[in-house]
Amino acid sequence: MKKVLFVMLAVCLLCVGGVVMSHAAVDITEEFTDLNFRAAVYGMIHKTTSAPIYNTDVAEIRSVDVSDRNIKDLAGLKWFREVEIFYCDGNQLTELPALREGLKELNCAGNALTALPALPDSLMFLDCYNNQLTSLPKLPDHLRILNCAGNLLTALPTLPPEIYQLMCNDNELETLPVLPAELNYLFCENNKLIGLDVTSLTDLHALYCFFNNMTSKDAVVGFTGEWDGEHFIFDPQNEATDPDPDPDPDSDAPFWSTWPPILVSLLRYVLFGWLWMNWF
Repeated sequence: MKKVLFVMLAVCLLCVGGVVMSHAAVDITEEFTDLNFRAAVYGMIHKTTSAPIYNTDVAEIRSVDVSDRNIKDLAGLKWFREVEIFYCDGNQLTELPALREGLKELNCAGNALTALPALPDSLMFLDCYNNQLTSLPKLPDHLRILNCAGNLLTALPTLPPEIYQLMCNDNELETLPVLPAELNYLFCENNKLIGLDVTSLTDLHALYCFFNNMTSKDAVVGFTGEWDGEHFIFDPQNEATDPDPDPDPDSDAPFWSTWPPILVSLLRYVLFGWLWMNWF
């Protein structure tokens, strides 16, 4: 009887030991091969650089902001098992690692990315402004805001039905895909568009389509509002739209229409950030 009890006790101890071992902290310091990324992680977990980084230190972090840290590689990001918000803008990244399902916000603007990985279905906000992207992957169905301005895009993928703000200005676009009815803000200036169909947009709050190749305002099909030079801006275009050489003082062209497009884009980028902070 004593032998049986001893065996049962030994088995229990082995099981408990296995559970403890399975939950033991793992040193993942060397996983962060980019020293600038590693330093940012140390700051997040409030440890000195002489201490190890354990998987348990980062496993439950939901918001990660490593903007403007001169990071070139995000190796080690996989250990952030619960991250929902990830900002890595203003670095020197040429690629992103696989993105976890559950991620809701991604800001990777101002890097040197030439492609994006597959986007998780959970993503609602994507800012990939000012990279070197030539195409975008399939967009998640629940994406609400997309800023892909300042890239080398010649086409956009199908837009998700819930998107309400699209910034695709400063690219090489000749056409846009079908625009979902939920879209309220469309910034598509400084492309190569020869026409635009906004018939489906019944609640449009802003439309910037200047610096394209449209020869008249009739090229914007379905627009029933007023070109007020503030929220709805058509002029100027890359090709002249007015045969009259004399400037019209009552023209709907905004006073900043002669500003460089990049300056206009930067100002609008600030507006974009303000809208995001106040809508969510």
